[in-house]
Amino acid sequence: MTRFSERYGFAKPKPMLKADEITPELRNGVWNTLDKYFRQGVYNRKFDSLSCNLRHYFFKLPVDERSSNSHSERETLLGLYFGLEFPRFYDFLEFLVGIPSTVEDAETWTGRCNKVLEEERARFRFVGKLIAPITEPHEIEEIENASSDGFGSEHIRQAVSLYAKRPNPDYRNSIKESISAVEATLRNLTGKKHRNINHALADLGDKRIDLHPALKKGFSRIYGWTNDENGIRHALMDSSSTVGEAEARLMLVMCSAYVNYLTSLSTAKDIE
Repeated sequence: MTRFSERYGFAKPKPMLKADEITPELRNGVWNTLDKYFRQGVYNRKFDSLSCNLRHYFFKLPVDERSSNSHSERETLLGLYFGLEFPRFYDFLEFLVGIPSTVEDAETWTGRCNKVLEEERARFRFVGKLIAPITEPHEIEEIENASSDGFGSEHIRQAVSLYAKRPNPDYRNSIKESISAVEATLRNLTGKKHRNINHALADLGDKRIDLHPALKKGFSRIYGWTNDENGIRHALMDSSSTVGEAEARLMLVMCSAYVNYLTSLSTAKDIE
């Protein structure tokens, strides 16, 4: 939501940050979402576990050098956090949700964290438990829904992981996994392994899932783009072909939406 001063031209909107830019406002905002996990009056199991995990696995510091005073230990961790630069800053965020019990409700915290990243115009967001260069809320929602559960969820999670891989993202294999998610969903819905998507879409009718003819044609044409002799899958076989971030993002978001749509239809027909 834009501020009053921005809407009426009294102030310029915040520009999008550079990919490797970590501003003080961004650091402070993210820390404020974490403060309750670090603010402990006395040592307890949760803070003890958090402190040990950060020292041992992330900062690579001696665990036995922790202060016996929880406030002092918090100040040490605070100093370490505020010293993080790109890309370690984002490594730190992923680390927190990757270690069980580090934050009590990872989904709630990543949502709060995403609000800060959006407000401060960062170029990255949490998608599930991974940081990725996807910033549109509706795109994140589609991907998270498709990756949380369902027939193609494992393929979508792998597609996100490959897309978000740094410093060398694997866009080619991310696209393959996105396409595989749609194929896996159709295979589970129809109970058959099909030669192409046209046969799979036709067989949906046997399972009482009726797609509008225009939707079937749209699915078929877009999928055909990935499979014909000039399509993405053929390009993936040619190492000289350029498959970039734009294509990988398109297929990740689009295939996630396909998976969610087909899954919602199957749920409505009680054929899971």
